This record gives sequence, structure tokens and C-alpha cells, in this order.
Amino acid sequence: LPTVDDGLPGTAADDQLTWLDGVLAAGRADPSVEWILVQGHMPVLRPVRVRNSSNLGLRDLNGATEFQTQLWQTLSTHEVDLYFCGEVHDLTLSRYGGVTQVVHGALIGNHSPINYVRVDVHPGRLELTAKEIPVQLTAGSLWQTGSNRPRANFDIPATTRTLGYQTVGYAELTRLPGGGSWVTQATGKLAPYGTFNNGNNPTLTEYLVDLDFDQLTGSAFANAGSTGVVNNGAPFGNVAATAGVSGQAVALGGASGDEVLAGSSPLSGAQERTVSVWAKTTAQSGIVTPLTLGTNGFGSKWDMDIDVQNGGVFELGVGAGRTIGSGASNLNDGQWHMLTAVLPAGGTILGDVRMFVDGAFAYSNSGTRVINTGIGDVVVGRSANFPSTIQFFPGDVADLVIWSEALSDAQVQSLHDVALEPGLVYNANQFEQLLEVYRQTQPEAALGTYVWQRTTGMAGPAGLTALANGGFELVFDVATGAGLHTVTPATVANIGAGCAGTAGLVPAISASSTPVVGTTFSIDVASALPNSFGIAAVSTARFDIPLGNGCTLYPQQPGATALAPISAAGTASLSLPIPNTLALLGAELYAQWFVIDPAGAFGPNIASLSDGLLATIGDV
Repeated sequence: LPTVDDGLPGTAADDQLTWLDGVLAAGRADPSVEWILVQGHMPVLRPVRVRNSSNLGLRDLNGATEFQTQLWQTLSTHEVDLYFCGEVHDLTLSRYGGVTQVVHGALIGNHSPINYVRVDVHPGRLELTAKEIPVQLTAGSLWQTGSNRPRANFDIPATTRTLGYQTVGYAELTRLPGGGSWVTQATGKLAPYGTFNNGNNPTLTEYLVDLDFDQLTGSAFANAGSTGVVNNGAPFGNVAATAGVSGQAVALGGASGDEVLAGSSPLSGAQERTVSVWAKTTAQSGIVTPLTLGTNGFGSKWDMDIDVQNGGVFELGVGAGRTIGSGASNLNDGQWHMLTAVLPAGGTILGDVRMFVDGAFAYSNSGTRVINTGIGDVVVGRSANFPSTIQFFPGDVADLVIWSEALSDAQVQSLHDVALEPGLVYNANQFEQLLEVYRQTQPEAALGTYVWQRTTGMAGPAGLTALANGGFELVFDVATGAGLHTVTPATVANIGAGCAGTAGLVPAISASSTPVVGTTFSIDVASALPNSFGIAAVSTARFDIPLGNGCTLYPQQPGATALAPISAAGTASLSLPIPNTLALLGAELYAQWFVIDPAGAFGPNIASLSDGLLATIGDV
């Protein structure tokens, strides 16, 4: 494991690090230098994806971890924007200490696909685009020492050549005031992979108030939001615990004094916001208000209302101004409904507010009253009107949550869907943890049996996928509006057993990846008769027919077959492009290799057979 220098002060071997420190310091001090990029041979941050590589890395003579090495500390001290490297022949984006590491590059002639990263430089922004193209490797290798020898020939088939390099990842770095940069987008194979602390993120969301009512501590319900105890909810009057959407709720008597008082409003003026609450009522008249904040006045309150006298629609009252309810009606049906109002950044009037019922967009562009939320209290169970004698809420309230950020339509939909999905049942606090991963301020979120990471998906360019146990995806994209949907995990499993050939060799089938829609899936064989030929059989159904002498055919025929040369090392590969088609999700592929072998058990004396492979097509 090479080092930058010998780590011994005062020796000639320190010159490289001293030189680097001086160059970076001069660059950061130069006002004409906007970006600082450092190129090295091998990765520093771990883990990284690795293909056909010795996985060369950096070590510290004193035993420090990779991001505590003198090299990385020097890069971090001078706020280096990007550290480029290769060596491990695959794509990975990592970050620590304000420095982003991007690994790329592939050995042409050793594996498929090959890749490169394009960097587009804009004022205040770097755009990184990862490109890949499959190549076709042939038998025979060039001479060199060691076993990792490049093939003598390789080709890019005409169909692949026509399609050209495909984008498989995208990342964007944005300048920070005062120096340095942070990652504002990172998707696909450039999504955060390992250590990741974005650092100095100027647009971190403000997760302000979250009352889930799950536990009464002392005389108040605890606020799970980031403002601490200031918005703990104190119950007064006829308030009792009841079953909520996920966990516990409060049941309100609907009379004067039946309320939960939760401290001062954390919002003022026309601060952008998302305010959401679950409510259930059978009120038969008037307007009932499960949640309010601010104070009564011209535009200075924020009443989340169910207007029973207008068909039971969701409305927002801000004082001398009210939205004109439309969309979902009969919200007084005794069922749980999630009411959400979003004031986007730059919005100043009632008509800018976007209204949602049960996660679905209901209406906007309703009213011209200027919004100027006052400094009154957050109250569950009545309006902000004075005196406090009207719009009491007879019913149940759960999961009150306030962000000083305008969630996207898809995020609002997902906030609703994760609460009702039987496999998740997430409250707003758990949803906030998902948002932290999406914003890339946390590398992952472990919630119950699921581990969520930011990734790309079939329904949109950026979102989260549950890794452990699979099965779910959240896509937070305004353009698609896709909330939670089920993901089909791509899987590979071996089935059955093969039968031997020359010298007792039993071919072994494997896959170098999983069959994901829109990618190329490789079916490989090893331990085959060297310098022979193999036939890969692939089918969409399983057969399991005995062929004699311990050989079994696993893919049902007729299927598809392909002839491939077996290398001197006894290996071969078949690349299958998986179309980017949702209809293929969950489809099964069965594969098996026949290796031409004069001592093979099949025939006999015709071929040896590998075990079978079951591949389930999925998305990521």
C-alpha cells in the first residue's frame, strides 16, 4: 500500500506532500481560481466498487483511517472540490471533509462495460456525467506478467455502437459561499456509495414541529422536530389518547378548551413551509379546525380547516382570506385523512399555496390575501380566531408536522403513502429520516428491517430504495409525481447441479451482476474445458429434465442459445441486454452452460453441463 511520503518530518521523502500543500494553498488564495481538482491514481476513501483490480489503497503509517491520512487532511484543509482517481476500474462517488472523490475508468479488453466521466464546468457549478458502453471480449490474451491479462481482441457490436455510450450516473457540485463545494445532485452509479458528509449544506431543511402523540411524557406530548422542547404539546380539557394512523392519536371533545397547546409558531411572515396533519371527524355543520398556527388577523393565521358547510372540503384560512375548497370532499366521513398545505419559496399570497388531501394534489391558485403569519401559538383542536370560541374540532388528530421547506408534490404523496403501507407504517419522524438521506446529509437510514439509500429508479431520476429485504422505492421527483411504489429486487440464484467432463471438471455458472432493466446482464461460466466451446441456453421457464449420467437440463426448450469460445482459463461470458421495460419486472430467466467436451457425461462423450441459474429481472 503506497503512501504519500514516509511520514517522518524533516526527511526528503516529505517533499511530495509539502509541494501539494503549497500548490493547493496558492490556488485557494487566488481569486481567479474557482475550482480545485486533484488527480491521483488510487482511491483514498473506502469502500469503492472494484473490478479486475488489486484494489490498491492508501494507508497511514500511524494507523489512521483513510480520511484521517495526511493526504486527505491536506485536501480537506484547502477545500479541494474534487479528487479524481481510477485504479479499481469502476465508478464510485464518495465524500468526506468537504471533498468529493470520484473513481472511474475501466481496463479496455478486460471486462465489460467500459466507462468514462465527463466534467462540464459552469459558473458556480460542476456537472459530472458517467458514461458506459458494453464491449464484446474474445478468446486469447495479450502477454504480460500476472493473471489479469487483457484480451487479444475486443469489439463493440454494431447495435451497441449505434446506441453509443449511455449515461449511467450524474452528479452536480455547487460552490459554497467562502470556498469549497457541496453535492446538490448525485444519481445512478454516481449516487453516494460510502462515507458521506455533505457538510456546510446551506439549504438543509428545517424540520420544526412533529407531534405524533405516541407518548405523554409528564404533562406534554414530546415534539420530535428539531426545535427541541419549545413545541411540546400540552393537552387541556377533554383530550384522550386513541388509535392513530400509525401509533397513537388524540381524541378531542370539540368544545371550548378541548385542545393541545404546542408553543409558539415557528413560522412567520411568508416563510416557505409544509404543514400537514391527519384528522378524522364526523362533524355535521360549520367549519372545524384540527390545527392552527399564528394569530388572528389579516393574513396572520394559518387555519387548516374542514369546511363541512361547503361539502366537507379542505380549506385554508389566513384571516380575512380563505381558499376556495375544491377537489376531495366529504372529509367529515369519520375516516382518517391527511391534510397538507405547502407554501412554495417566493410565494406570498393565498393563491400560491398548494393544497393536498391524502397525499394527492387538490387545488391551488385560490385567493389574493397576503400571507403574513403572526407569532401566535401552534394549537390542535380549534382555530386561531379570537375569542377562542369557534371552529372547535370534534374528532381525532394525529401526526402534526411542520417544515420550513416546501416539499415537492411527490414528497407529500410519499409522506401519506409510507404511513398506510402495511410493510412500512412510517410516521413523519421516520419520513424525515428518509428526507435526510435524499438530501444526502446522511448516507442511509435504517428503519426497522429496511435500510434506505438514495438511488435511481424506474419512476424518476432520484429517490430512495429499501436495500435490506427490498421491495419499496420512493421517488421524490416533481416531474413524475410518483410517490411510494413497490420495487422488484433483481436477484440471482444457482439451482441444481452440473455434470463433469475432462479431468472431472464440472462447469460452474454464475453472474457478474443482477438483471436490472435497462442494463446488460452477464451470464458467466468457469471450470470449463479450456480452449473449447460453450453453448449458453436461456429460457423464461424451468424444465428439469434428466439427460442421463447425472446430467439435468434446467431451462425449458425451445429457448435461446448462443455459442461462445471457452478461454484458456476455462471461462466464458454471455452478455444479455435487458430492455428498459416495466413489463419485464419480476420475469424469470433460467440459464445453463453446455461445454463441448469429448469426455463429458452428457451424450456420453459430447458435453459437460453446468448447474442452472435463476435470474429475476428487477429494478434498483
